[in-house]
Amino acid sequence: MVDIYYRADEPAIVEGKEEKTITRTINVHLPNGEVQTTRQPVTLERKYTSVAGSDEKKYGPWTVGRWESITAPEQEGYTAIPGTVDEVEVTSESLDAVV
Repeated sequence: MVDIYYRADEPAIVEGKEEKTITRTINVHLPNGEVQTTRQPVTLERKYTSVAGSDEKKYGPWTVGRWESITAPEQEGYTAIPGTVDEVEVTSESLDAVV
């Protein structure tokens, strides 16, 4: 006689990453009526793990990004207000922005 028993196998762990892009749009209104648009997309990501076949995921922290500062182009006879747009840290709580 032979007894056969079962043990639980180690679950297969699935790793992945999630991304989201947050964009700041800067519109510079020139004296001649033209609008110069600069878009600054920043893609943040976070890694996750889950057990194969399960919808439950364990998430790591989101990365952090930066929107670079911008200086308005000089126009003879005119002063830009504001003259610069500051650098800003972008986190997972940040929203798309228009300046």
